Amino acid sequence: MMRSIVYDFIIVGSGISGNVCSYLLQKKGYKTIVLEKQLNRSEKVCGGGVSYKALQLLQGIGIDVSELKQFDHKDIIGCQQFFGNEVYEKIYKEENLSMGIQRRIFDEFLLKKAIAAGAEIAYDQFVHDINVQNEYCFIHGYTGGDYVVAAGARGLHSTSIQGQSFGISALIYGEASFSDNMFYYWFLGEDDSQYTWLFPVGDNLWNVGLWQRKPNNNIKDKFHIWMKKHLIPHFTHGYDYRMKLRGEFLGHIDQTKDGIHGVGDFAGKCNYRNGGGIIGAIQSAINFVENLSKH
Repeated sequence: MMRSIVYDFIIVGSGISGNVCSYLLQKKGYKTIVLEKQLNRSEKVCGGGVSYKALQLLQGIGIDVSELKQFDHKDIIGCQQFFGNEVYEKIYKEENLSMGIQRRIFDEFLLKKAIAAGAEIAYDQFVHDINVQNEYCFIHGYTGGDYVVAAGARGLHSTSIQGQSFGISALIYGEASFSDNMFYYWFLGEDDSQYTWLFPVGDNLWNVGLWQRKPNNNIKDKFHIWMKKHLIPHFTHGYDYRMKLRGEFLGHIDQTKDGIHGVGDFAGKCNYRNGGGIIGAIQSAINFVENLSKH
């Protein structure tokens, strides 16, 4: 069914980049709608570590990040990195603290900021194709003057793109002897091409995962070996999975070709060196709207 409302922009995907893009477009006076494939938001494959730089980017566009403290989270004062038997510790400056928080909470927070700015949201919208005719685009019965794809590394067709890195992550709940205000990294091998992590993201809630720059078939085996050796001994009373182990490709390949507009992982803004995507997601949305204003 074709709807009579014409939007200035249709945003495909309500992750970080899509929500920030919608928020900024609304602030500029454009009418937007965000199409989200999930009916109920689930946790994404991500560590949930929001750096000081990411928080400052949001603060700079008018989003009060102190409001995130009302949700279950952890303020992060530093990190520890393990290279074999060597351990390196870094303590952040007091004014440069990071945050550990579940991605579903973080994404929903940003979506509500976009809605408060006037954006609309439609759930259960799995977009495969975009129909562009003359000066309009047509997506699932919605009509827009333009569109922005923020659908992640798999894009609109849910296929892997050769050259993307890969990550797996899970949420576990339990008391541990690790500090709950530090990020932890274990680098596997002799370089930085793969590492595991442990991030506190709430009270006794931990995000654990493994990232590989060049994914291979034994990633789950490596993860479970690492868990058994480095994590399980620290959870003396055991732990429960709050999200089972899941995997996803991360976006290093720019798919914004042939006039396709995109932000975040879809536009290849995930950091190729370490798999981090939150800063790139926010910055790409800011850049898109700024470049739009210039034209």
